[in-house]
Amino acid sequence: MKRHTLRRSGLVGLLIAALVATGTGCAASSTAPEPPHITQAAKTAAAKQQRTKVALTAALAKKQAKAAKLKKEKAALAAEQEKRDEAAAQASSVAQAKADKLAKAKAAAAAKAKAAAAAKAKAAAAAKAKAAAAAKAKAAAASRAASSRVAAANRATTSRKAAGGSRKQGNLDTGAAKTIVGNVNSKIYHVPGQASYRMNSANAVYFATEAEAQAAGYRKAKR
Repeated sequence: MKRHTLRRSGLVGLLIAALVATGTGCAASSTAPEPPHITQAAKTAAAKQQRTKVALTAALAKKQAKAAKLKKEKAALAAEQEKRDEAAAQASSVAQAKADKLAKAKAAAAAKAKAAAAAKAKAAAAAKAKAAAAAKAKAAAASRAASSRVAAANRATTSRKAAGGSRKQGNLDTGAAKTIVGNVNSKIYHVPGQASYRMNSANAVYFATEAEAQAAGYRKAKR
């Protein structure tokens, strides 16, 4: 680029020197009368010099026009590139804002889901603890009730024996009782559907469930 500029500057300088020289010759010829002895060769040389001047002037004008066009094209390309860069920067900014918004929404959703999961786990743990406490209280109440019934039966049996009013042996059929019947002496209970067993009703204790009987220290009959 630098070499091209120097070459163009040299050409412009030569054009200007030729124009100055041609102008000086023309001025001299216009101010001084044409001597009668000027030959045809001199006239031909002057005409050739004039044509050279015109050609150099035209070449200079063409080169200046070309330079102006190149400068204009270069400016247009720079403006277009600047416009593209601005559009790209704006698109990048919009995309970044969209990505930030999406990331923020995703983080909020994750936090909400985590909080919901924690609340659900806490509620489940509380419900489990409550159910366990209720089951424990129910078992304790059943055990106390069974113990009370057993103690009452034992007291009644002891009282009847002490009074000599014992009843006839074998007056109770466990198969006909339709409920769980335990024997306070053997600590064995019978459930409906098992083989019938005759026992003294004074020794009988009744239970609502097998768990209640087992909690009172009874075991199930083998048959």
